[in-house]
Formats: sequence, C-alpha cells, structure tokens
Amino acid sequence: MIDELATARLARADMVATGAASEPGRDTTDRIMTGRTLVGRAAIRAVEKAMEVVGGASLYRDLGLERRFRDIQGARFHPLQEKAQQRYAGRNALGLPIDG
Repeated sequence: MIDELATARLARADMVATGAASEPGRDTTDRIMTGRTLVGRAAIRAVEKAMEVVGGASLYRDLGLERRFRDIQGARFHPLQEKAQQRYAGRNALGLPIDG
C-alpha cells in the first residue's frame, strides 16, 4: 500500500513539474497523460490493498474505506482513459499522427 501511494505521488509530482516547465505539445501531453494513468492505477491498487488488510469490515461505511473505494473507481473513467492514453503514447513514440 505504501509503495502504491509512493508511485502515485511520484507520478503526480512529475505531471505537475512537466506542466510547469514544458511547452504545450505532443510530448508534454504524452508525459502528463502517462502520469495520469500511473496515478490512477496506483491509487486504485492502494485502496484495494487497504481493503485487503481490513477484510470484510472495509465494506462498512463507518470505516470510510467503502467510500474511498467507490470514489477512486472514477479514475478509470476520467479522460484520458488508459487504453486511449496507451494508443496516444504508442502513436507518439512511432511518430504517427496522434488523432488517427
């Protein structure tokens, strides 16, 4: 769980630094959207690990994990979704048009 949180924090910090220091463009978008995918994946896994540690009681609303689990699922649907981000990154790496 700690590793997943560290992954999310590092990816987020890189996204912010890239946005602050880079000119808008394909490569900047690629790096930031890759970071968004990494943050989402790591955050989802961190909450899943927390629920594994707690067990069935993690579904009780009093603990707050149930809500965090539900809320973090939104990362799967926030643009740019993972598959679209992977297509973008692949096309960018190959020098192909990004909107093809």
